[in-house]
Amino acid sequence: MPHHTLPPPVFPPVPPDPDPAALDTAQINDAVLTTTGGPVINEGELAWYKGGGSNLDDLQDAEQDFLFLVGQNMANLNDMWFGYLTFIGYTGALSDMKLAYWANGGNPA
Repeated sequence: MPHHTLPPPVFPPVPPDPDPAALDTAQINDAVLTTTGGPVINEGELAWYKGGGSNLDDLQDAEQDFLFLVGQNMANLNDMWFGYLTFIGYTGALSDMKLAYWANGGNPA
């Protein structure tokens, strides 16, 4: 299992999980809720993307629109996120960068 070095969390730590992908997802979800205020993941993310300029109501469409509005070429979401996060200073695997982005309040690295 890979070890991740994270900044001190502003949320309770997620208990260890034998599946690293599940652990990353749980941590990202907690960080999204902390940053967006929720009340649930999808509503919090949609509000975040709308606050970033999207006027779309479908979560995936709004997410893609947000990433387009911050300068990413239209592509699949993973490629758009990777381009955006590296542009604003994050490095590493996509899941690590997304966790750091959300845990950092959606701010540049």
